[in-house]
Amino acid sequence: MRKEVPRRNWSAITGIGFVVLTVIAIALGGEPPKADDSAVDIARYLADKREALLLSSAAWFIAAILLLWFLGALRAHLSVDEDSDGLAATSYGGGIFGAVFLTASFCGINAGAFQIAGAGVDPLAVRGFYDFAGAFFAMSGIGFAVFFWAAALAGARTRLLPRWLCWFGAAAGAIQLLYTVNLIAAHGQLANGGALGLLEPLFSLVWFLSASIVLLVIEPPHRTIETR
Repeated sequence: MRKEVPRRNWSAITGIGFVVLTVIAIALGGEPPKADDSAVDIARYLADKREALLLSSAAWFIAAILLLWFLGALRAHLSVDEDSDGLAATSYGGGIFGAVFLTASFCGINAGAFQIAGAGVDPLAVRGFYDFAGAFFAMSGIGFAVFFWAAALAGARTRLLPRWLCWFGAAAGAIQLLYTVNLIAAHGQLANGGALGLLEPLFSLVWFLSASIVLLVIEPPHRTIETR
Protein backbone atom coordinates (compact mmCIF):
# COMPACT_ATOMS: atom_id res chain seq x y z
CA MET A 1 0.00 0.00 0.00
CA ARG A 2 1.31 3.47 -0.89
CA LYS A 3 0.60 6.43 1.34
CA GLU A 4 1.12 10.17 0.77
CA VAL A 5 2.86 11.83 3.72
CA PRO A 6 3.90 15.47 4.20
CA ARG A 7 7.55 16.42 4.43
CA ARG A 8 8.19 19.73 6.10
CA ASN A 9 11.06 21.60 4.44
CA TRP A 10 12.93 22.57 7.60
CA SER A 11 16.10 23.13 5.58
CA ALA A 12 14.48 26.33 4.34
CA ILE A 13 15.35 27.97 7.66
CA THR A 14 18.92 28.26 6.33
CA GLY A 15 17.64 31.01 4.04
CA ILE A 16 16.69 33.11 7.06
CA GLY A 17 20.11 32.55 8.58
CA PHE A 18 21.71 33.52 5.28
CA VAL A 19 19.82 36.82 5.21
CA VAL A 20 20.69 37.66 8.83
CA LEU A 21 24.41 36.99 8.36
CA THR A 22 24.53 38.83 5.04
CA VAL A 23 22.95 41.91 6.62
CA ILE A 24 25.60 41.71 9.37
CA ALA A 25 28.37 41.40 6.76
CA ILE A 26 27.08 44.44 4.86
CA ALA A 27 26.65 46.49 8.05
CA LEU A 28 30.18 45.70 9.20
CA GLY A 29 31.62 46.94 5.92
CA GLY A 30 29.81 50.26 6.19
CA GLU A 31 29.30 52.55 3.22
CA PRO A 32 31.75 51.45 0.51
CA PRO A 33 33.77 53.88 -1.61
CA LYS A 34 32.28 54.91 -4.93
CA ALA A 35 33.80 53.97 -8.26
CA ASP A 36 34.96 57.53 -8.91
CA ASP A 37 36.62 57.98 -5.50
CA SER A 38 40.38 58.42 -5.59
CA ALA A 39 42.78 55.53 -5.09
CA VAL A 40 43.97 57.21 -1.89
CA ASP A 41 40.42 57.31 -0.48
CA ILE A 42 39.87 53.65 -1.29
CA ALA A 43 43.20 52.65 0.29
CA ARG A 44 42.32 54.66 3.39
CA TYR A 45 38.91 52.95 3.61
CA LEU A 46 40.47 49.48 3.47
CA ALA A 47 43.13 50.41 6.02
CA ASP A 48 40.88 52.25 8.47
CA LYS A 49 38.15 49.59 8.44
CA ARG A 50 40.51 46.63 8.38
CA GLU A 51 39.10 44.74 11.37
CA ALA A 52 35.49 45.42 10.41
CA LEU A 53 36.09 44.27 6.82
CA LEU A 54 37.80 41.07 7.97
CA LEU A 55 34.85 40.35 10.27
CA SER A 56 32.53 41.12 7.37
CA SER A 57 34.30 38.50 5.25
CA ALA A 58 34.05 35.95 8.06
CA ALA A 59 30.31 36.60 8.40
CA TRP A 60 29.85 36.17 4.66
CA PHE A 61 31.74 32.87 4.54
CA ILE A 62 29.30 31.43 7.09
CA ALA A 63 26.41 33.02 5.21
CA ALA A 64 27.63 31.35 2.01
CA ILE A 65 27.34 27.94 3.65
CA LEU A 66 23.73 28.66 4.57
CA LEU A 67 23.05 30.02 1.07
CA LEU A 68 24.30 26.82 -0.56
CA TRP A 69 22.17 24.77 1.83
CA PHE A 70 19.11 26.87 1.02
CA LEU A 71 19.69 26.47 -2.71
CA GLY A 72 19.52 22.72 -2.20
CA ALA A 73 16.32 23.06 -0.16
CA LEU A 74 14.68 25.19 -2.84
CA ARG A 75 15.72 22.80 -5.59
CA ALA A 76 14.24 19.88 -3.66
CA HIS A 77 10.99 21.81 -3.23
CA LEU A 78 10.71 22.74 -6.90
CA SER A 79 11.80 19.30 -8.17
CA VAL A 80 8.82 17.52 -6.65
CA ASP A 81 6.94 18.17 -9.89
CA GLU A 82 8.61 16.59 -12.94
CA ASP A 83 7.57 19.56 -15.09
CA SER A 84 9.80 21.86 -13.05
CA ASP A 85 12.79 19.58 -12.56
CA GLY A 86 14.84 21.13 -15.38
CA LEU A 87 14.07 24.67 -14.26
CA ALA A 88 14.89 23.74 -10.66
CA ALA A 89 18.29 22.46 -11.79
CA THR A 90 18.89 25.62 -13.82
CA SER A 91 17.97 27.79 -10.85
CA TYR A 92 20.27 25.78 -8.60
CA GLY A 93 23.18 26.12 -11.05
CA GLY A 94 22.66 29.88 -11.37
CA GLY A 95 22.64 30.21 -7.59
CA ILE A 96 25.90 28.29 -7.29
CA PHE A 97 27.49 30.52 -9.95
CA GLY A 98 26.35 33.65 -8.12
CA ALA A 99 27.51 32.38 -4.71
CA VAL A 100 30.99 31.56 -6.04
CA PHE A 101 31.50 34.98 -7.64
CA LEU A 102 30.08 36.78 -4.62
CA THR A 103 32.49 34.89 -2.37
CA ALA A 104 35.35 35.86 -4.69
CA SER A 105 34.27 39.49 -4.27
CA PHE A 106 34.59 39.23 -0.50
CA CYS A 107 37.99 37.57 -0.98
CA GLY A 108 39.19 40.60 -2.96
CA ILE A 109 38.14 43.01 -0.19
CA ASN A 110 39.61 40.70 2.45
CA ALA A 111 42.95 40.52 0.62
CA GLY A 112 43.16 44.29 0.22
CA ALA A 113 42.30 44.99 3.85
CA PHE A 114 44.34 42.17 5.41
CA GLN A 115 47.82 43.62 4.93
CA ILE A 116 48.14 45.38 1.59
CA ALA A 117 46.26 48.63 2.32
CA GLY A 118 48.12 49.25 5.57
CA ALA A 119 51.57 48.36 4.28
CA GLY A 120 52.25 51.58 2.40
CA VAL A 121 51.64 49.98 -0.99
CA ASP A 122 50.94 52.24 -3.96
CA PRO A 123 47.24 53.27 -3.64
CA LEU A 124 46.69 52.34 -7.28
CA ALA A 125 47.64 48.75 -6.49
CA VAL A 126 45.21 48.77 -3.55
CA ARG A 127 42.52 50.17 -5.81
CA GLY A 128 43.16 47.25 -8.14
CA PHE A 129 42.01 44.83 -5.43
CA TYR A 130 38.92 46.94 -4.79
CA ASP A 131 38.02 47.09 -8.48
CA PHE A 132 38.72 43.35 -8.75
CA ALA A 133 36.23 42.72 -5.94
CA GLY A 134 33.68 45.01 -7.57
CA ALA A 135 33.97 43.16 -10.88
CA PHE A 136 33.33 39.81 -9.22
CA PHE A 137 30.37 41.29 -7.35
CA ALA A 138 28.88 42.50 -10.63
CA MET A 139 29.53 39.17 -12.36
CA SER A 140 27.64 37.36 -9.60
CA GLY A 141 24.54 39.09 -10.92
CA ILE A 142 24.62 36.90 -14.04
CA GLY A 143 24.23 33.74 -11.97
CA PHE A 144 21.66 35.19 -9.60
CA ALA A 145 19.58 36.52 -12.51
CA VAL A 146 19.37 32.96 -13.87
CA PHE A 147 18.59 31.72 -10.36
CA PHE A 148 15.69 34.12 -9.80
CA TRP A 149 14.19 33.73 -13.26
CA ALA A 150 14.34 29.94 -13.35
CA ALA A 151 12.93 29.67 -9.83
CA ALA A 152 10.13 32.09 -10.75
CA LEU A 153 9.25 30.11 -13.88
CA ALA A 154 9.31 26.80 -12.02
CA GLY A 155 7.24 28.15 -9.15
CA ALA A 156 4.65 29.74 -11.46
CA ARG A 157 4.37 26.70 -13.74
CA THR A 158 3.77 24.25 -10.91
CA ARG A 159 2.23 26.65 -8.35
CA LEU A 160 4.79 25.45 -5.82
CA LEU A 161 5.55 29.09 -5.08
CA PRO A 162 3.00 31.91 -4.62
CA ARG A 163 2.45 33.99 -7.74
CA TRP A 164 3.52 37.20 -5.96
CA LEU A 165 6.85 35.60 -5.04
CA CYS A 166 7.38 34.55 -8.65
CA TRP A 167 6.81 38.10 -9.90
CA PHE A 168 9.08 39.40 -7.17
CA GLY A 169 11.76 36.93 -8.29
CA ALA A 170 11.42 38.08 -11.90
CA ALA A 171 12.00 41.68 -10.80
CA ALA A 172 14.95 40.69 -8.60
CA GLY A 173 16.51 38.86 -11.55
CA ALA A 174 16.16 41.94 -13.77
CA ILE A 175 17.86 44.11 -11.16
CA GLN A 176 20.67 41.56 -10.83
CA LEU A 177 21.30 41.63 -14.57
CA LEU A 178 21.13 45.42 -14.66
CA TYR A 179 23.82 45.58 -11.99
CA THR A 180 26.34 44.01 -14.39
CA VAL A 181 26.54 47.53 -15.90
CA ASN A 182 28.86 48.04 -12.94
CA LEU A 183 31.53 46.36 -15.06
CA ILE A 184 31.74 49.34 -17.42
CA ALA A 185 30.29 52.27 -15.44
CA ALA A 186 33.03 54.46 -13.97
CA HIS A 187 30.71 56.89 -12.20
CA GLY A 188 27.05 57.52 -11.46
CA GLN A 189 24.31 55.55 -9.73
CA LEU A 190 24.96 52.40 -11.79
CA ALA A 191 28.64 52.29 -10.86
CA ASN A 192 30.20 50.50 -7.91
CA GLY A 193 29.03 52.20 -4.70
CA GLY A 194 26.05 53.84 -6.42
CA ALA A 195 22.35 53.61 -5.55
CA LEU A 196 21.85 50.43 -7.59
CA GLY A 197 24.43 48.77 -5.36
CA LEU A 198 22.00 49.26 -2.46
CA LEU A 199 18.85 48.32 -4.37
CA GLU A 200 20.29 45.07 -5.72
CA PRO A 201 21.06 43.36 -2.38
CA LEU A 202 17.85 44.77 -0.83
CA PHE A 203 15.63 43.11 -3.43
CA SER A 204 17.59 39.87 -3.25
CA LEU A 205 17.61 39.60 0.54
CA VAL A 206 13.90 40.37 0.84
CA TRP A 207 13.21 37.64 -1.74
CA PHE A 208 15.34 35.08 0.09
CA LEU A 209 13.68 35.93 3.39
CA SER A 210 10.21 35.70 1.84
CA ALA A 211 11.00 32.43 0.06
CA SER A 212 12.37 30.89 3.25
CA ILE A 213 9.23 31.77 5.18
CA VAL A 214 7.00 30.52 2.36
CA LEU A 215 8.78 27.17 2.23
CA LEU A 216 8.41 26.84 5.99
CA VAL A 217 4.73 27.73 6.34
CA ILE A 218 2.99 26.60 3.16
CA GLU A 219 1.60 23.12 2.85
CA PRO A 220 4.64 21.15 1.71
CA PRO A 221 4.71 18.85 -1.32
CA HIS A 222 4.03 15.20 -0.56
CA ARG A 223 6.15 12.17 -1.09
CA THR A 224 4.97 8.62 -1.46
CA ILE A 225 6.14 5.80 0.83
CA GLU A 226 5.44 2.12 0.93
CA THR A 227 3.33 0.85 3.85
CA ARG A 228 2.13 -2.60 4.79
